Amino acid sequence: MARTALPIAFLILFSGLAMGLSFDVDVAEVTDHTAKDLEYDEDVETVQNINATVENTGSIGCSYRFKAEFQQGNDSFTRYSYAEPLWQGAYSRLEINYISMNYTGLVDTNLSVEYCGQEKEVDSFEFNVTENTLPGAEIDSRTVRVDNSSARVEIGSGDKLVPEETPSYWKASSAQVINNSARIEYEAPIFSKETLKYTVLENGEIAGSVNVKLEEQPTRWEKMQNYKLEGLTALLILSVLVNLGLYAEKKGLREKIPAFDIDFDVPDFRKTD
Repeated sequence: MARTALPIAFLILFSGLAMGLSFDVDVAEVTDHTAKDLEYDEDVETVQNINATVENTGSIGCSYRFKAEFQQGNDSFTRYSYAEPLWQGAYSRLEINYISMNYTGLVDTNLSVEYCGQEKEVDSFEFNVTENTLPGAEIDSRTVRVDNSSARVEIGSGDKLVPEETPSYWKASSAQVINNSARIEYEAPIFSKETLKYTVLENGEIAGSVNVKLEEQPTRWEKMQNYKLEGLTALLILSVLVNLGLYAEKKGLREKIPAFDIDFDVPDFRKTD
């Protein structure tokens, strides 16, 4: 009986100690990706469309975007896709649109992906621009809403906006035009009321260019109301000035008229003895 009780007591004591222990296991955060199914045109007349599927193979979620560096002759340009937030295991197809202005020949391209504060190369390749493309005429637009990362723009024509000129270190992406309205996205190191220039495409052809001012602009009706208000204000100021002038002139005339002291001899009609 004593021989059996001793192992049982030992097991109970060991189990109690084991249950009292706790283990802290830290799982390191992993950031990683895969990029596959890269597509682009080897010969381009107007617009180069670069797209690939990006998957978040890490353990945390963050935003992914493409960055493409183009070298054409002595000039270099950088373009970006929009930023896509991806949770671990999620994937998305990202695209960069690029228009080589006033140039024909080979363009060397380096494509990389930015995510979680990192940048890694995806691929490098070259393509041939076969047609000389010139900027189109400017198209009117109106900015109706602006914040630090996007703006809503109303535009007269077109179905797509492709970045042409942006301030240094700004990351602007292409935007679809739906019902004459587009939401453009950008990432700025320090946001300010800049002007972004886009090429306007319609059915894949250049329809013109547009300068997007990153400040809200009034509608025509609001402009008319402002003009009326300004006109009424001007009339009010003019009326006040005219009245002040008339008052000053009247006061001046009064001061110029001399004062006359007239003594009248009033006869004394009292009876005298």
